[in-house]
Amino acid sequence: MALKMVVPNLDDVDSNLHALYKEVGGEFVLEVEDAKPIAEFNKVHVALTKERNDHKATKTQLLAFDGFKPNEVKASLDRLAELELTEGKVDDTKINTLVETRIKSKLVPLERQVTDLSQQLQDANGKIETYAKKEVRSRIDAEVVKAAKAAGVQTYAIDDALLLGSTIFRLDETGSVTVGENSSFTEGLAPKDWIAEVQKTRPHWFGETQGGGSRGSKGTGSGANPFMKDSWNITEQGKIVASDPIRADKLAKAAGVSVGDTEPVR
Repeated sequence: MALKMVVPNLDDVDSNLHALYKEVGGEFVLEVEDAKPIAEFNKVHVALTKERNDHKATKTQLLAFDGFKPNEVKASLDRLAELELTEGKVDDTKINTLVETRIKSKLVPLERQVTDLSQQLQDANGKIETYAKKEVRSRIDAEVVKAAKAAGVQTYAIDDALLLGSTIFRLDETGSVTVGENSSFTEGLAPKDWIAEVQKTRPHWFGETQGGGSRGSKGTGSGANPFMKDSWNITEQGKIVASDPIRADKLAKAAGVSVGDTEPVR
């Protein structure tokens, strides 16, 4: 006799088989190894039945499209919207004009924003350039004043020194203040050496001469060029050659001589 999977009670089941049944929800379920519970089976069965019915309904709906593919249907619907807007009269030229007009209307605010940002950037770069020029001018002025005071330039002549310095000095590739090209002074001179060279053309900057009216008494004074005729000093020349040969060469050229000459220009 075959055993039933589920029975309402064990009255009709051989007493020797009662142990194979387990009470579940008021009923007795046969316990079989690796077998799914009847409740889980019923749940899966119901779900499968529902899916089959849904699939059948979907298939029935698709029959109405007479074999059209979903993407084809979507394209047709998009075209339908266009036809409704144009009342069935499609003019590609007008559509293109309309699209271009709408694109332009969207781009105009963006182009205006780009223009504004470009102007802001230009203004910012202008300010940076102005600040940079002021910084360069400040450095040049500071070096000129330092050199002028060290060489004994009179207070009343400092402004003249600054004005002249602003036209001939620049920052070289190393960031140092030196005489630039195309001036009447030796290119490459630092302010402390330039101030000695300028004594030849602007002696009034240095006030009254000392030592019986002879400028030669200032020979080795602070800022004087020892290669110049009026301040010729071989000892000072040797010191500069030993400490800074490049500077010595520039000073010598500024005086019209070469390092190693035994006497100044007559």
